[in-house]
Amino acid sequence: MTFRVVLTLALFALSACTTAAESPSPYEAPTSQFQADILDDGEVSFAEMERAVFAYSECLKQIGIRTESEFDASIGAYRYSFSGDGLNVSELLDGPDGMACKAETIDIVELVFADQNGPTREEDAEFYANIAECMRKQGYDIDGSDPDSLSALYELYPDEYLACFDSIAGL
Repeated sequence: MTFRVVLTLALFALSACTTAAESPSPYEAPTSQFQADILDDGEVSFAEMERAVFAYSECLKQIGIRTESEFDASIGAYRYSFSGDGLNVSELLDGPDGMACKAETIDIVELVFADQNGPTREEDAEFYANIAECMRKQGYDIDGSDPDSLSALYELYPDEYLACFDSIAGL
């Protein structure tokens, strides 16, 4: 079984659940010593991100998950493929061991790296406006392209939403 994650989608889902006033900046969030060392200067270089990706992959290997990762410059983020023979990979990733691996190695580093290297707010707004338009063309009623509207649409029609997402992202 293979489970794919696109960081940008995860960040979108996170932004749909909180506002800047509700959540601490990733630069201020508590983290492991491994990540604190990377974040010490307030920036995450490509080499430091790679180091975190490798550490995450090694940690997941210890619980039986194989990881492949590739940096996608078009979205300013890594894409991951997870697999494990006969294992419920999604359950392991979301379980205590998988979450511990993420918390130890990559969760905050990844957010800071994406913030520094990802699309601008204007590019994000255009991207999600295009997703909303794609969904409208498929006959779905949507009021806007704001995070709340799109998050609700994703919850109702995840397959259709992801098809539009992949099409707009060129996946």
